[in-house]
Amino acid sequence: MPVDSYAQMSDEELIRSLRNGNTELMDYILDKYKFLVRKRANAMFLIGGENEDLIQEGMIGLFKAIRDFREDKESSFAHFADLCVSRQIFNAVEASQRKKHQPLNSYVSLNAEGKESGATILDMLMSMDSANPEQLIIDKENAAAM
Repeated sequence: MPVDSYAQMSDEELIRSLRNGNTELMDYILDKYKFLVRKRANAMFLIGGENEDLIQEGMIGLFKAIRDFREDKESSFAHFADLCVSRQIFNAVEASQRKKHQPLNSYVSLNAEGKESGATILDMLMSMDSANPEQLIIDKENAAAM
């Protein structure tokens, strides 16, 4: 079916058709509701993350909405999708604020450049003579001998 004909269908009809085997509708529905995901993601802040991370979480929520939507419940797909997207993003923000994620949220990349030298931390570690295990033992023996 051409994309133009999808625009004529209601969301509920799109979901029904998707479940009946028209798998190309998944991309159409995800694209159709991308604005909602961006809107919800822009309203939140993720500690240690970027807006793109929230958009990704929102798209997961949208995917779950498509998967779990039931027509027999008296709710439109648009409302259900909004609820699923908002909850998924909120849960991601809430999880980022837990203490158990603090090491991940406050990491320093080994590829980050130093403020003064401009060299990366990884470069500095690799250039150190003491990084050689053999040299460490020799230095330890020399220190003990002194």
